[in-house]
Amino acid sequence: MRMGRSGQPAGSASIQEQSGSPAGQEISYLAEGLGVNFAGTVLGRGLRFLLNAVLARLFGVQALGIYSLLMAVAAVMSKLSLMGLELGLVRYVSLHHKSGRHRDLHQTISAGVLISLLISSIVAVVICLAGPTVASTITETEAGLLRLVALSLPFTSLIILLTSALTAMGQVKYKVIVLDLSEPLVTLAAATVVYLVAGPVIAGPAAAYLSWVIVATVLAAVFFSRSFSIGQCLQNVTRVPRWRVRELVRFSVPMGLSGGINIVVQRLDLLLLGFYLPVPEVGLYSAAAQLSLLFSVLLQGFRTVYMPMVPALGVRGDFEGLRRNLSLVTRWILLLGVPLVVLFFLSGSLLLTIFGSEFAAANVSLAILTVGQAFNIGAGLSGVTLAMAGHSRLHLLDNVLALVCFLAIGLFLIPRLGIVGAAIAQASSRAVFNLLAVLQLYRRLHIHPYEWATAKPLLAGVLAALTAWLVGTWWHLADAAATTVLLDALFGIVYIALLYMMGFEQGDRQMAAVLMRRFLPAARKVH
Repeated sequence: MRMGRSGQPAGSASIQEQSGSPAGQEISYLAEGLGVNFAGTVLGRGLRFLLNAVLARLFGVQALGIYSLLMAVAAVMSKLSLMGLELGLVRYVSLHHKSGRHRDLHQTISAGVLISLLISSIVAVVICLAGPTVASTITETEAGLLRLVALSLPFTSLIILLTSALTAMGQVKYKVIVLDLSEPLVTLAAATVVYLVAGPVIAGPAAAYLSWVIVATVLAAVFFSRSFSIGQCLQNVTRVPRWRVRELVRFSVPMGLSGGINIVVQRLDLLLLGFYLPVPEVGLYSAAAQLSLLFSVLLQGFRTVYMPMVPALGVRGDFEGLRRNLSLVTRWILLLGVPLVVLFFLSGSLLLTIFGSEFAAANVSLAILTVGQAFNIGAGLSGVTLAMAGHSRLHLLDNVLALVCFLAIGLFLIPRLGIVGAAIAQASSRAVFNLLAVLQLYRRLHIHPYEWATAKPLLAGVLAALTAWLVGTWWHLADAAATTVLLDALFGIVYIALLYMMGFEQGDRQMAAVLMRRFLPAARKVH
């Protein structure tokens, strides 16, 4: 449906009429969640950058290095302890909630928390008992801090599971508050207190992190109690049927393994480069890889909000609803992702100079990585839809095949082409995963994320990029950077103009209207 001209009351009326329909409610939910999640993600990343800068200033490079290593170890241990249970809770809690089965809902939460606490406690005990062995390779202070972080593992697992249950209920704001905002803010405040009291001690940043764990556990429990009964969850700890535990584990473990493989694929290129090439080459590629991860931020913003919508639609066989929401989300991912793809192609060298002038040499690798990310945004959330609809084992298979593809291409090309070979391997693995996800989604559920409206941002992006490129072939300033910035601006203007001329869909207009009412005070008053 084409967007009407300004002053056309029929369009506004249509939006109001559709907002009360099931489709309109789903769009409103997506828009509300996306706004909160994106705002929290961007602000959280900015606060984490500030946190690292302050920690370096207050406690020094060595303390920051120890803190970074401890956080990396904590992240790995958390993944092992959760084993995909956080995603299992999103699936089954949302499913039971929308079906009105509150007893099943609380039993599922009890099962997930119990399993994760058991695993995390075992991991923590093993690390603490391994203290003498660990202390032989690192200092006693570092070993002590590692034990403390290990002991906090059951609490961090609990925090993630409680916020996942809230996300399944559509309460994304609590995840944003507890995980995205409170961690850097509380850690920063605690670190400042430690510095004022004890000075620049090595253990300062780690102690500040443990303070956050305590605060976040309390926050997560308080927020959790607003939507669930803690008493009922505690009562169900010994009453959870075995079949429910098996059901949760059968779905969660493949998802956990998929997440682990995905992390391996994201890091394996750097590891192989470190084996075959000098360290400076690895540094060049690392800068390109870091920039390409901006696409992951975009996809994660949509994924968190979209996931809880899938299970109920899949179970009740509402494949038209699944197709409609997947197409809408894919279209918005493309609307925002296509300009990012073009920006990296037009301005890759300039963006890489943020890290230093010598990093412009990784421009070809960045362009190839961007091709791989284009497959990511082009498939939308097809992989997530397939998994949350109950096919987590297929999702795991796709990740395994993507890993095999990466290893086959990477081991052959990296010794021959260096960082370009690593980029080709990474892009190929992303292409394989996403193509498989789209094909399997169509084969299993008979849906796909594409329609005519999906092609609009692609067509607008190609035409706008072609316009900017043609202009750049005959006109440029003495300053190459200024020319690049102006061409990027030209692309943006032409891109938006072409989208307007092609017309926006009704769902896009309603989504935009909800976002404006939510975040722009003037728009809120108008509506």
